[in-house]
Amino acid sequence: YNSENTRRDLQSLFQAKFGKPAYSWQLDVAEAMLVGLDTVLIAGTGAGKTIPFMLPLLMDKQKKVLVVSPLKVLQNDQVRSVPLCSLHSKLTDHQILQNIMDGTYQALFMGPEMCLEHAEFRKAVQTISKDIVAIIVDESHCISQWGGEFHPHYAQLERLHTLVPDGTSVLAASTTLNPQALDDVYNKLVIDKNTCFHLNLSNDGQNISTSVHSMKGSNDLPALKDHLNLSVGTLVEIPKTLIFMNSVKLTQHSCQFIQEKYPSHWHQYIDYIHAYRSQQDKRKVMRKFREGKIRILMAMEAAGMVCNRVIYHFLC
Repeated sequence: YNSENTRRDLQSLFQAKFGKPAYSWQLDVAEAMLVGLDTVLIAGTGAGKTIPFMLPLLMDKQKKVLVVSPLKVLQNDQVRSVPLCSLHSKLTDHQILQNIMDGTYQALFMGPEMCLEHAEFRKAVQTISKDIVAIIVDESHCISQWGGEFHPHYAQLERLHTLVPDGTSVLAASTTLNPQALDDVYNKLVIDKNTCFHLNLSNDGQNISTSVHSMKGSNDLPALKDHLNLSVGTLVEIPKTLIFMNSVKLTQHSCQFIQEKYPSHWHQYIDYIHAYRSQQDKRKVMRKFREGKIRILMAMEAAGMVCNRVIYHFLC
C-alpha cells in the first residue's frame, strides 16, 4: 500500500470531478476508510464532512458506502447535487432493491430503521457487502440524544456490523460530540477508541457570538419579542432567524405567536418545521428558508442539521 499515491489519486479524481482541490483532512478521512480504519470525525456545519464519504467511490466504481442519516429531509438535502439513492422505511419499489443488488448505486442514504428492520433491504445489501468500503453514521450525536424512546433504533446501531464483512470501516461524523456522546458513539458503533482515527476540526466560528437571556420557562413566548425586529418596512429587514423549540406543539404555537406580532402580509414569511409535517411541506419550507423567502423559522432540533448551506443571522 502506498499512501502517497493513494492521496495523489484521490486529489486528482476530486479535482477533475468538482473543479477544486479537496482539503488535506478530507483526504485523511477518505484514506482511513480505504484502509479499513474506524474513524470519528467532528467538523462544523458546512465544513465539508460529506466529501470524504464520496472520495473512495471515485477511485473504484464498484465500491459502495452505506450512509445512515437521521431524517429523510436531511438525506434529501445532502444528495441534491449527486446521483445517489435515498431510501426510507416505507420502501416498496422492488426495482430499487434489484438496482441495489445489481450494483447500480454507489451510495445508499437511509434512516437507521431501514438497515436494521427492513428484511428485503438487508438481504439486498448483503449481496453487495464485499463491495462496501464503509458504513457511515452521519450526525452521530443522535446516538446519544435520540437513542431512547424518541428513536430507539439509534441505540441498536451495533447491528450494522452484521451487514458487512469483518474489518469494514465505520465512520461516525458529527458537528459536535461532548465526552458522554463520544463514549456512546464508541460503545454503540463498537469502535475501539484506542485504535480508531479521531479527527476533531472544532466547530468554533469566529463570526458567531453567544448571548444568554433569562426566560421564565420553555413556554415563555413573550420573551422572544425582545429579539425580533418588529419595525420593518421590507422583507430583508427581518433577519433570517432560526428558533429551536422542544416540542411539536410549542413549535406551532410559537409560529402563531410571532406571526401575530407582525402585520398580516408578513405572515407567509414566518413558518415552522417538525417531524409531523409532510415530506413535501418540509422540503418546501427548507427550500424557502435557504432562498430567504422564509425569514423566521421555528424548528425542532433536527432542522438545524439540514441548514448546512443556510446563512442565518440569529439563532435561539
